[in-house]
Amino acid sequence: MTTARLLKKPWSFAFLLAPWLAMAQVNVQRLDIEQPRSFGYQIGDKFERFIFLQLRKPLELHLSSLPASGRISDWLTFEEPIIARNEFTTSTQYEIQLTYQIVNIDPAIQDIAVPHHDFLYGDGEKVFKALIPATRVNASVVRASTTTDIRPDAHPTLLPQDYFNSALFGALLITSLFALTHLHFGSPSSGYVRPFRRAHRSLVKLQRQPWNDENYRHALQDIHQAFNEITGKIVFVEMLDELFDSHPEFVPIRQAISDFFVHSQDHFFHAHNDAKTFHYSCGDLTKLAQNCHDIERGLA
Repeated sequence: MTTARLLKKPWSFAFLLAPWLAMAQVNVQRLDIEQPRSFGYQIGDKFERFIFLQLRKPLELHLSSLPASGRISDWLTFEEPIIARNEFTTSTQYEIQLTYQIVNIDPAIQDIAVPHHDFLYGDGEKVFKALIPATRVNASVVRASTTTDIRPDAHPTLLPQDYFNSALFGALLITSLFALTHLHFGSPSSGYVRPFRRAHRSLVKLQRQPWNDENYRHALQDIHQAFNEITGKIVFVEMLDELFDSHPEFVPIRQAISDFFVHSQDHFFHAHNDAKTFHYSCGDLTKLAQNCHDIERGLA
């Protein structure tokens, strides 16, 4: 078929590209990118991106393709990547932490570009590319006080006793309510959400969707991500003793957590004849996330 005839039949390109696309999907068994919070930074702050890359053997990540440490723009510097590697029977998994620091801010340009990265991998003969897309973060200038009055603040006038007691009671009430809100939801000003709180919210949303293979995998990954966040590294079933030693508050539900990790490993790394059969319901996983959330906020 000539080039002219191909141009008249776009579907011919799709037919020719299909084997290459299928090969790329088989080569990369997993590529998850956890982007940083997009706002609330100031000069000197650091933020991270986490990349979870799983390659079919014998493919290997080319570590030389990772960005080098140093200044990468007018606004950012980059630290040496942190890489964790795990070997499985048919694949190799990489967890890569990319750390950036804001070293310059312009009041007129507060939206800072974080560049993309191309990760190269191959088998010694062929080389492939995995794109880590660019993102942006918003940073604000730390403004110093412009006042020249350095006199100490005047002491407030004391309220009459009755009003003072009422004001004190009101302040204690507000403080108590704020403490309860912080305990349940985390600090509203920081934007921080506890890991299992985030997992629980995601699972509640999944309850309104079909319980199919894709959503089942997402649900398992949400709970795994929460355990990874509280320990600061990827947790596998072989590391559960270490998990319970460092976080003894989870020991009361040790059996439920252990059962989850054993099933998850079997689900992700062993073939199944019937993909429509699931060990857990969405309600089961939501309850597990809720129990872990109660523990992480000290209510269990």
